[in-house]
Amino acid sequence: MTKLKKYLVDNNISNQELGDKIGLSSAYVSQLATGYRTAGLCIAIRIEDATGHKVTCRDMAESSKKNKANV
Repeated sequence: MTKLKKYLVDNNISNQELGDKIGLSSAYVSQLATGYRTAGLCIAIRIEDATGHKVTCRDMAESSKKNKANV
């Protein structure tokens, strides 16, 4: 489970809610949360800000590395 997915589950936040807050579709947030897609720097910064720094840019990058290693 990615740190973003854990944050969403632990805080009972839907993909739609986070997406609305940072200007992304719920589908895109879902893909980021499952590790299917990699967040670029601008999106990672928006996620970090929206989560109060509980999910950092570094967390997003590490999720991407783990996902690529499992492919």
